[in-house]
Amino acid sequence: MNIGATTFSCIYCGRQKPEAERSLEHIWPEGLAGKFTPDFFKTREACGTCNNLLGQFVDGEFQRSFFTSVEESGAALTFLDTTTAIALPLVYMGTLADQPSGGEVCESWLGPRGERIYFLHAEDRADFASYAGGDPIKRKISDGGRVYMSFSRPNAYWIHTAVASAREKFRNAEFRLLTVVDEPTLLELCSPESDQSAKDRAFLDSHWRAKTNQVRQTMLLDHGARFQCKLALGFGSALFGRAFQETDYETLLRKALWERDPEKRANIPILGTPVVPGVRDGDEQLLGYPGAYTFAFMRSGDVAMVMVYLPSTRSFRTVMAPESQGLSSRLLGQFNDGFVVLLVPGLQAHFGPIHLTPYVLHRHGGPQIPELVELESKRKTIEQLETDVSRWNVPQNGRLGSGSN
Repeated sequence: MNIGATTFSCIYCGRQKPEAERSLEHIWPEGLAGKFTPDFFKTREACGTCNNLLGQFVDGEFQRSFFTSVEESGAALTFLDTTTAIALPLVYMGTLADQPSGGEVCESWLGPRGERIYFLHAEDRADFASYAGGDPIKRKISDGGRVYMSFSRPNAYWIHTAVASAREKFRNAEFRLLTVVDEPTLLELCSPESDQSAKDRAFLDSHWRAKTNQVRQTMLLDHGARFQCKLALGFGSALFGRAFQETDYETLLRKALWERDPEKRANIPILGTPVVPGVRDGDEQLLGYPGAYTFAFMRSGDVAMVMVYLPSTRSFRTVMAPESQGLSSRLLGQFNDGFVVLLVPGLQAHFGPIHLTPYVLHRHGGPQIPELVELESKRKTIEQLETDVSRWNVPQNGRLGSGSN
């Protein structure tokens, strides 16, 4: 029997799997503008089991964190199209220090312009403590939770944007407003009141009226370490093909990817630099593009790496292959071993691949790249955004009040 014709080797677990188990995998998460990527950001060399597990527990660990939610929010506003209200990312602040009774958790979130959002749900296992929103599987299947929102400003654009954002983030949750409104289109989105919602409102009343809340967060010391291993495996396979899967370093990446103990994982010699919020390297001003996820793929000497810049331009480096000269790559060859791809969440688009050298020259006053000039023309400051949407300001005698709905 020709086994090769009926099975494939999954790039993440390394096992031979039946062809029927192939699945479409987004190497960079869909929720972080991964929907809007070039083809090589996607692969069908992953089995469905790995796709699901890594999406929940590796992509999820990185994506559903305080650091990433702040990056998402800033990126979405930078190039926001204000002609229509769309769902934008929310910022996770942590769980309230004062928790409700009955084994529940109340999370505090901020909307696109500072709207207060409270998400109540049953307490999860301890290993979900660092996940904003807790166990995503439980939220989807058996416990969608309950969401309560108050608005920060009397502007119809931001009100509808905030509601759309919360409804998108917490799709399976009951949804209610803390701010009084009399607009039918908003009221129709709200869940009916109940004995439970009366208890929730009593608990939340002092919190949402206060200017500040005490919150607590659980953060991983090696934030994003397994995520980086997953990126190295995915992009290494996409760029170098089957030969990449036969390297010794690929075996180390897979070992670190599946090691859940941080102390054991720290002893696996994986190369790269971690995501460290607040710390910036010198090249971040050179390559990072504010408001976009920037990927710089390059081969320097024998090392093939991808440098990822978040919308704030903070970065991390992931080595795909420390000894890559024996690995051929059509894309790297086409761009003389260096190119850049930008993912722009606010425009739901990607730009590139762009040759690395012209990109650097463009960013620092050299010959300009037309598509990036057009992109830059769409950048907006917060002041410009507020001016754009001011025509939707609600009259003082309009639809907003200060009580409970």
